[in-house]
Amino acid sequence: MTKEANILIKTRGVVHKINVMDICYVISKGRRVKIRCIDREFVLCMESKECKRVFEGYLHACGSSLFVNFGWVNRIGDFKVCFECGDEIEMGHNRYYRLKASYVKSMGLLTGEKLKIYDAGIPM
Repeated sequence: MTKEANILIKTRGVVHKINVMDICYVISKGRRVKIRCIDREFVLCMESKECKRVFEGYLHACGSSLFVNFGWVNRIGDFKVCFECGDEIEMGHNRYYRLKASYVKSMGLLTGEKLKIYDAGIPM
């Protein structure tokens, strides 16, 4: 049985818990990001200026630097995040947290005020 994969977004002091299955896509313009969900839209800040539609990826932790690395059609991007996660695998000095594309249909995990990924719960 697959657990829910939730994202915790804190904007303007208010915490919103979002299931990744409810996220449609992510649009970035300048240093602002819009995460479009089924019933609402969140605006965060990030470093990239390109529009993204994310299909799959993995979380990467190295020391105190945390990244989410996604492969989309023509490029790879790294975005700093804070996280809590279920599954973990050691690979050298890095820890990878795998998110299966079959489960996370299209998701956006990008930098913002505070972005946490909760318990992906996905078997390797």
